[in-house]
Amino acid sequence: WDCGVDAEIRYRCGHDRTIEGNGKPPECKRADFRDKPVQESEARACGMLQAQTYRRTTSTSDLTSITKFSDGQPVVTGANINQFHKWVLFDSRVMKDLDWRLDAKSPYDGRDEQPVSLLSWRWQEKNPFEQYPQPNINKVASRQQFKEDENRWIALQTDARQDDPPETTTMRNVPAGRYQIAVYKFSNDHGNLDVVNPTVSIYIGNSQFTCRYDRCKKPYDLWNVANIVIGDP
Repeated sequence: WDCGVDAEIRYRCGHDRTIEGNGKPPECKRADFRDKPVQESEARACGMLQAQTYRRTTSTSDLTSITKFSDGQPVVTGANINQFHKWVLFDSRVMKDLDWRLDAKSPYDGRDEQPVSLLSWRWQEKNPFEQYPQPNINKVASRQQFKEDENRWIALQTDARQDDPPETTTMRNVPAGRYQIAVYKFSNDHGNLDVVNPTVSIYIGNSQFTCRYDRCKKPYDLWNVANIVIGDP
């Protein structure tokens, strides 16, 4: 949550900000994340990463994918194309460097862009690119004392597209902050969440919490399961 809010602030985004240009610069600069240099810069702090995976079985009908680990850490293959959303998903399975922040917006270079409608305003400017330095990276102030070599990450370990096994996500040694757990019904098969009736089990230390989706008056595909606040000791 905190990483997402940080990106939202630095790129002037939010529910009351425009994201489409209509011939003028949009207020929210989220579209800059299409630029590969921006992606690489933003991945340095709260980075959304792709990971190496393997299949549970050799059957072509088994769609379950499992993240590969080595020496207690997920095997990362590179930065995800979308560094804005800060959600651990099937295509951005790992989040690292949660205790680091950039102190400014990453400069838009435009080397990998094509003139699409969302960005058309840039091509009407005489100098659409931003010629300022890369932002500095700083560690978040916290009373928590971490060893520099400690493993700190969030990882989607099992991505299950069938009933068995359940999907699993692990948060390891994460810094103090707010963490949001949500369920999104990705497929249109079998109706909305009322039909699927998902259940989420949360394990914190020796404690277990179980959350069950209750039927809603309106059909939804997204369920905000829990918001967990981890404080400094």
